[in-house]
Amino acid sequence: SGVLAKTTVIKKTKDADGKAIAEAEQTAVSGTTVEYTNTYKAGATDETFGINKKVEGLTGSTKTFTFKLTPQEGDATDAKKADKTTEQTKTTTGAGEVSFDKITYSAAGTYTYVIKEETGSEPGYKYDKSEYTAVVTVTDDGSGVLAKTTVIKKTKGADGAELAEPETVEGLTVDYTNTYKAGETDETFGINKKV
Repeated sequence: SGVLAKTTVIKKTKDADGKAIAEAEQTAVSGTTVEYTNTYKAGATDETFGINKKVEGLTGSTKTFTFKLTPQEGDATDAKKADKTTEQTKTTTGAGEVSFDKITYSAAGTYTYVIKEETGSEPGYKYDKSEYTAVVTVTDDGSGVLAKTTVIKKTKGADGAELAEPETVEGLTVDYTNTYKAGETDETFGINKKV
């Protein structure tokens, strides 16, 4: 009675990316167990914030107004993981809308930004000193795409004073209203009397 000898050779024929390995470069796997390693990385998500600029008291204003979106750092902030972490500056001439550049998030975390208008020095203009805080919470539920929840709150009023109760903003666009009132001028008349 003969005993058959069995030899099992397992060779790796494709790499981790699924590309074929040339037969001459194929190596035998030690033992009879094959190991596979899968990797997971959720797809990115993004957000874009906007400004709606109004000018009261002057139709057709040609003045330039400047707005800033500033990422905040702190214990609850992962701003460094966002693809755009530097301060953004946008301008609008007169009334109108402007959007900041899209921010892409490739990792879960909490991202906090402050939005405000720079106070200018144009004669006759009263600048809106409102300040908004935007918090983007990015989560990974394992579905393959990062999910986000964005909340924007107005934290300072038009006069620059802290609001006792921050106001939640609908949508992703915040409002700024500057007012224009021409300054007063005067004239002095003289009399020249000849006799």
